[in-house]
Amino acid sequence: MKKTLPFAIALGCILLFIGCITTGSSVRTTIFQPTEVNAHDSASQWVKPFNYYNEESKAYYSFNNDLRNIYFSFKTLDKGTQLKILQTGLELWIDTSGRNSDMIGIVFPARRAYKQAFKKDTAIKNPPYTTDLNRAKIQFVKGEKLLQLTGFRPPIGGITPFKNDFGIEASVNWDSTNTSIMVVRAKIPLNTFYKYKLNLRDSNKVFGFTIKTSGLPYEGAANNAASRGAGGIGGSGLSIGMGMGMGGIGMGMGGMGIGMGGMGMGMGGMGYGGMGYGAPMGGYGRGTPQYSVPPSTLKTRFKLRTQ
Repeated sequence: MKKTLPFAIALGCILLFIGCITTGSSVRTTIFQPTEVNAHDSASQWVKPFNYYNEESKAYYSFNNDLRNIYFSFKTLDKGTQLKILQTGLELWIDTSGRNSDMIGIVFPARRAYKQAFKKDTAIKNPPYTTDLNRAKIQFVKGEKLLQLTGFRPPIGGITPFKNDFGIEASVNWDSTNTSIMVVRAKIPLNTFYKYKLNLRDSNKVFGFTIKTSGLPYEGAANNAASRGAGGIGGSGLSIGMGMGMGGIGMGMGGMGIGMGGMGMGMGGMGYGGMGYGAPMGGYGRGTPQYSVPPSTLKTRFKLRTQ
């Protein structure tokens, strides 16, 4: 009995620790939306939108639901967050197990949409990244509004317009009273991934929600990737560059920058010499990624309301 007691205590601690990892943050409850709305309706038609704040993304957000839909609202004044959304898209992931795995997701706007803004210029296959918010807005306004769907019930998936036959909707706009505030909304019918209609038993069902924005690379690092060789952004190819600078020789290898000497610059694949600049996406030294605007991830868990 004396031997089994410490083992039982240790096992309990391990299970509790695993449970904390698995369940993540405390469980909140969504806001019930008594009347159906769509992604393009004004905030006044949504019940208590933007009810929570996230410091990392500098944004307000909320999750609402009625018996047939989940609603997501998000707004931010932060220019960096707006740039990331316009350039690389906002990712919204749903995990019906109550964890925070990337199970069912939408990314909007899908960057592929920007090709439409440049269709008259056949020389531009992939529109360049930009750190200019006004230019990013122009690219978005000119481009076709597309979102990318992953993990939904077939045949739902792939690239589709913001408003589509699946009933999944998204919008990216700016507040009518303050054009510095970006407002992002999404409507996701439950029957596209879960069930047609909620009932009372679903009031104890916990969903995991993850909101992500990718890091925005430095403009030069992203736009000049093709000229740096086969490695490209995030490429796995090995590249060695050597260049004579002002007082030394620079070398860069793969995603790990090694700097020797003064301001030498290596040309070839992902390696830049001199100052240890060589990580994918504009990293400095030992492959640590550096961004003009860093990525952000918010993981949260909600119970759905049934009334």
